[in-house]
Amino acid sequence: NELKLRDITDFHLEFIPPEKYIDFLARAEMLVTAHNRQQSMGNQLMSLYLNNISVLRKNIEINGEEKENPGWTFLNENGLNPISYEDFITYESLSDIPKPSEEQKELHRKIIKERFGLQRRAKEIIDSCEKIVQSKQVALYQE
Repeated sequence: NELKLRDITDFHLEFIPPEKYIDFLARAEMLVTAHNRQQSMGNQLMSLYLNNISVLRKNIEINGEEKENPGWTFLNENGLNPISYEDFITYESLSDIPKPSEEQKELHRKIIKERFGLQRRAKEIIDSCEKIVQSKQVALYQE
């Protein structure tokens, strides 16, 4: 409310079909997920891939104990750079929020494609299938 975001913010309480959600994220400038649990990685990755500013809590509370958000850790360990919600709420205006550089945008896209893209997922599925087949062959050989 202090940043006067109400007039330029969309809150969605109902399911949005995937293709409409991607369009929605593509038109957005920022994704803020400030709930007190691990953030949804698909949303974060897509937001960062689409060059949006991505905000999530660095620290969350679990059973009364403050811990680093696993989502925060995951993104940072993979070279992606969201803005912490803790920093976000200190900004006085939207213009104060750091925008990703063109170099950072390109790096985010490259990291997401290489580590989380369709080709990577397909390779992981093939590798898993090969391991299953090999373990079945070993089991048959041992019988």
